[in-house]
Amino acid sequence: MQKLKVLFLDREENGKFLPGVEQLLPLEVNLELFSEIDQPHSTEFFEKIRKLTAKKMIDLVVIGNNLGAGVKKAEAVAKKMRDRTIILWNRYTPGCPEEKHYRELGITRFASRSDLPKEILEMIKEDV
Repeated sequence: MQKLKVLFLDREENGKFLPGVEQLLPLEVNLELFSEIDQPHSTEFFEKIRKLTAKKMIDLVVIGNNLGAGVKKAEAVAKKMRDRTIILWNRYTPGCPEEKHYRELGITRFASRSDLPKEILEMIKEDV
């Protein structure tokens, strides 16, 4: 069984993925979630993101764009983890204005929230 450690930085509370994401992944894939850290958007919050991603204590980062609020979270992700980061929109449209900011940071994976299981599976396949 493959275990993925995921830092999930989206608007869902209690560190839960959007409904159905875990159920849509193969049984061999087990997700261990690191949910949003206490005191979102505090200095400690961004420092915790930096530490977790700099030490590669996680395998994947998922950030909700949330009207551009995700850019600050993405900036806190260590450079070596940005290729393992997925930015989510309710409905992703390639070339949307916020995408430029993420691309400047070196993030190139974008998806609609409903496509998150597919994006995770593609990343797993790339690792094999």
